[in-house]
Amino acid sequence: MNQAADAAGRFCRVDPLFIECGQRVFFDPAALFQGEVNLGPQAVLRAWRPGRTTPIEIDGEEAAVLAALAPTTPRPLPDWLSGERRVAVIRRLADLGLMACDPITDPALEDWWTPAALYHFGSRWDGVLARDDVPTDTASSQDAFARSRMQFEALAARKGPAPDHRLRHGEEVGAVDLPGHARDEFDNLLQARETHRLFRTDRSLSLEQVAGLLRRSFGVIGEAALGGGLTALRKSVPSGGGMHPIEAYVLAVDVEGLAAGWYHYRADQHRLAPIRHLGVAEARERVCVYGAGQRYFASAPLLVALAPRFPRHHWKYPQHPKALRVILLEAGHLGQTFYLAATHEGLGAFLTCAINEADLDRDLGLDGVGQGCIALMGAGWPSDEGAALRLSHYVKHRSDR
Repeated sequence: MNQAADAAGRFCRVDPLFIECGQRVFFDPAALFQGEVNLGPQAVLRAWRPGRTTPIEIDGEEAAVLAALAPTTPRPLPDWLSGERRVAVIRRLADLGLMACDPITDPALEDWWTPAALYHFGSRWDGVLARDDVPTDTASSQDAFARSRMQFEALAARKGPAPDHRLRHGEEVGAVDLPGHARDEFDNLLQARETHRLFRTDRSLSLEQVAGLLRRSFGVIGEAALGGGLTALRKSVPSGGGMHPIEAYVLAVDVEGLAAGWYHYRADQHRLAPIRHLGVAEARERVCVYGAGQRYFASAPLLVALAPRFPRHHWKYPQHPKALRVILLEAGHLGQTFYLAATHEGLGAFLTCAINEADLDRDLGLDGVGQGCIALMGAGWPSDEGAALRLSHYVKHRSDR
């Protein structure tokens, strides 16, 4: 390929492509031989290719070559690049998939607004272990909370005090005191809603409970044909244009009448279609991987991965700068509805974005581009040991609520 490309003399760069001007800490080995430890910033260039998780480090000449090329029309390399260096640059950029004789584009990314694609794919994790000291009992939870206070105090000493939680915008004179209201069951539900991190492992969820959580959060209430084969959906949560591109993938760990493993929730049919069966122990261990080391979530008997189908949304909103934001907002709506539905059943719930999306996608058979996971949530029976991991354990409730 390299000989043919060099003979043709014209090339295209991959599209889309971003070049980051960043830096890293540089260790000077020569200074070490002189008895000094010299650490300092070093400029570095990285090529980001959306659709891939990690950037590719390149040098200045390679960056200049890529900048001189177009994505769709082959162009000659700059005149200043010649000889052995020319051959080396062609070989490396071609091997990295950043340059070729013909246009190299990914059809799955054509409808993405490219800055959003850079953020989305650049923020995905693959095999990350974010935590390895997760507390799983009351004593260690309280100790972890005390250590976090010390860390925040040290951070404040270095960066200055944290921004005040009270914002005073607008004029004080003329501010209107709003009337209170009689507390009702909905207020009680909202106050009881909170994040749980440890669940009882000696108590299963019933299939009826799981069905209720899924229907209330993801179930289709109605459909509307918009033309051109496009159908808008009505669910219990808002979604941009009624597209509802986020699919629910259910990991049953300890659900009565349901074999442990992954299922796809077919929202229009209110059915669970099996994808991959797992043993209970294996499922809990995979949750530790998915949660980047947040082992407490492995105690949940039910987990749900949120995985948007991007073409479903982008077909209506191609290259729209707000498309990804709308999808992320929808994930938040789903999370809150799931929390409230779980609280209504006397269950605890959680949602986390600190996940290894790539590991989840592989286990679910998703390509991560046309469809990929963005969050993981779950529910189960609250445990006494988990009380110290809940914010309510430390909160002083306001009397005016």
